[in-house]
Amino acid sequence: MPDLDGFFVGDAKNRLAEDAAAEVGTRLMPANTVLLSCAGSLGKVAITTRPVYSNQQFYGLVPNSEILQYIFLAIQLKMFGEAYYFSIAGMSTLGFFSKEKALDIKIILPPISLQQEFAGVVRRVESLRTRMSEADRQVDALFESLLAESFTSC
Repeated sequence: MPDLDGFFVGDAKNRLAEDAAAEVGTRLMPANTVLLSCAGSLGKVAITTRPVYSNQQFYGLVPNSEILQYIFLAIQLKMFGEAYYFSIAGMSTLGFFSKEKALDIKIILPPISLQQEFAGVVRRVESLRTRMSEADRQVDALFESLLAESFTSC
């Protein structure tokens, strides 16, 4: 969950070796898998950019690319929002919804060409968002450096 700070996930704060992954019961998800959190924080959605290990808190959805584009699926799942996922969850102290409930979620399915066009727009937006975030980080670092230099030479 800590690694889902954006729409795409490919690098992890907590790295897991293959032998350790087998011990703790994680699954290897291929690139372009749509991750959907089904326990605890419900309805978090991300797309893997490379193979990643995931635990039982996530369903890994790999759509048939001939009829459903993975980015299009992820955006639809994200649009439902946390309240929707809590509404389909069972009544327990820890929010959880079953695989059957996840597979029963109704989505729209326009022609694949429109889905791909939409996905292209999402990629461009996410690329801009990443660049803006990096620029913001650099401005903050430069400002901190300026403050440090200004007040240490007094």
